[in-house]
Amino acid sequence: MITRGTTPTIGFTFGTTDVNDITVAYLTVKQGGTVITEKDLSEATVGNDAIVWELAQTDTLKIVD
Repeated sequence: MITRGTTPTIGFTFGTTDVNDITVAYLTVKQGGTVITEKDLSEATVGNDAIVWELAQTDTLKIVD
């Protein structure tokens, strides 16, 4: 669960895939049928085995309680 008004970090780790080989990735956060935010790979931090996105407070303020 993502709390409204916070700045959470959302990450995915890969055990058998080299993340440096990933060229396209999207993070889409939806509530019901409404897209809260969508981020692409250029907005992520790519590590040795993970891709991590940070949501801004402006993103999570779109969440309806």
